Parts: sequence; C-alpha cells; structure tokens
Amino acid sequence: MASNQKVDSVYVAILKEYAADTAFVTRFEKAQKLWNLTKHADIDARFPSRSNDEPITVYYGQVVVDCMSSIVIEMNEQRLRYLNQWLRGIPEGDVCIGSIKMNK
Repeated sequence: MASNQKVDSVYVAILKEYAADTAFVTRFEKAQKLWNLTKHADIDARFPSRSNDEPITVYYGQVVVDCMSSIVIEMNEQRLRYLNQWLRGIPEGDVCIGSIKMNK
C-alpha cells in the first residue's frame, strides 16, 4: 500500500541522489508539486462537492472516504513506480534515459 509518506520519502531520496544536478532538481521539484496538485484535482473532479455547507458524504454516501482513499493509494503506487526509476536507474543502451542514472 503506497502512502503519501512513501512517495515523499522516495522523492527526498531522489533529491539527495541527484543534488549536484541543479537543472534536474529544479524541474523535478516543479513536476512533483504539479503531480500533487493534479492528484487532488482528480479526486475533486471524481467526487465534486455540491455545496460548501454539506459534507461530501451527503452526495456519495459514507463509503466515499474509503473510495477516495483507494484511489489515492493507486495513484501513489503509480507515482512510486515512476519515481523509482531515478533510484534504480535504467539499463545501459536505453536511448530515452534522459536525467535518470544508468545501471552499471
């Protein structure tokens, strides 16, 4: 189960691993911030609140909290698979390696 803390932990590890590459770090920080905004916007779009005065459970039932949690966990798991490339590296010969380190 992928929590927000796990994503944050991997994110911090990547920042430490690539600290010398300031161009990457700047863009990576921006990408992570935008990913977090997108994650929350996707949840809001899936379960839009109809009123600021009533809880979201009025519209979607008590189970909505569990549904939202499951979706966030899945989104975090997808993000972890993506982020872990920077820690694991990509095999030599991959022409699309970009800023990801090469496996040796």
